[in-house]
Amino acid sequence: MKNILVKGFFIGVWLSVSLGLSAQDVLDTIFVNNPSFEHPYKSRYVQGWTDCSFPGETEFDPQPGFFGCYEKPAAGQGFVGLVVRDNESYEAMSQRLTKPLVRGKCYAFSLKLARSKSYTSQSRTTGKEAYYITPARVRIWGGDGPCQTKELLAESGLVVSYMWKTFNFKFKPIRDYQYIIIQAFYKTPTLFPYNGNVLVDDATNIYEMKCDDNENEIIAVVRTPKLPPKVVAYTPPPPKKVEKPKVVPHTNVKPKKKEPSEKVNMPELNDKVAKGQVLRIRNLNFTANSSEIPDACHSVLNELYEFMKENPDVRIELGGHTNNRCDTPYCNSLSEKRAKAVADYLIAKGISPDRVTYKGYGKTRPIASNSSLEGRKKNQRVEVRVL
Repeated sequence: MKNILVKGFFIGVWLSVSLGLSAQDVLDTIFVNNPSFEHPYKSRYVQGWTDCSFPGETEFDPQPGFFGCYEKPAAGQGFVGLVVRDNESYEAMSQRLTKPLVRGKCYAFSLKLARSKSYTSQSRTTGKEAYYITPARVRIWGGDGPCQTKELLAESGLVVSYMWKTFNFKFKPIRDYQYIIIQAFYKTPTLFPYNGNVLVDDATNIYEMKCDDNENEIIAVVRTPKLPPKVVAYTPPPPKKVEKPKVVPHTNVKPKKKEPSEKVNMPELNDKVAKGQVLRIRNLNFTANSSEIPDACHSVLNELYEFMKENPDVRIELGGHTNNRCDTPYCNSLSEKRAKAVADYLIAKGISPDRVTYKGYGKTRPIASNSSLEGRKKNQRVEVRVL
């Protein structure tokens, strides 16, 4: 009888592991877009993640390959580097969740974090080359919009290891939040700001759990490698009868030139476009204070991509513009980020980087009056100038 009970216990454990079950149940899942922070090689665009830089500062760093950081990813081909600086500025990134965090509910979340042995940039206080290698930590915030840090949900310990380590988090928001923000921060308490880095990779989804459950047990089940599927012997199909190719007599008829793709949003993208011509990208609408391109706007950018693909000799400048409802440094920064987002989109689809430049003009070139809502919407735009 005792042997039967022991065998039953081990069979139950085996079933729980093999079926992905746990005594700690996942109640719901909030899916995270691009959890391994993949990006085109040497590109500054990380799909799904919005930069939350301080005004006038550089964006977070898609790695490896920038600022002397060549660590290997924890998962996939890419990861992100976040820095803290000696001028009290630090880097962060945000993402709109597939469903909101709900107040009073408990959630489990996990990241893999490490520190780079090499990270070199300019000191913001001395202007000289500095090493950004002091350990930092990660803070996780809930927010109502991109980069809006409303509630500190969780915080890691100081990330000192050069090896990737798993950090599990549990949070219980006091309000509903639609956005999550991942932020680098200093060792606390500290008397002076310093230059440091933290590497971020291999995020999990966000799992709703019972508040009495243990987040480490839930994450352990999620991160447990699944067994490979059973290999079935392959039986090749019988060989097909090979027919001799038909001989087509040579003719002097020239092949027809491929017709350019139809442009619905921007019909002016045709073979009559001239050097120096400026075209407004219509139907490209950004969320307020955000440079993330909404999925609904991909169709108009795909028309611009097709135009560039059909005309390989054309080079363009993307100019970002805003209305006058922000101060000059912020308008300049936001307009440049939006122009850069369009440039990164084209480059990610295969357009050579030397054919695309971008620039932020802020609020200096309005095309309509800023006294009306309709006029401000027209001024908040991205334009294409043919070079």
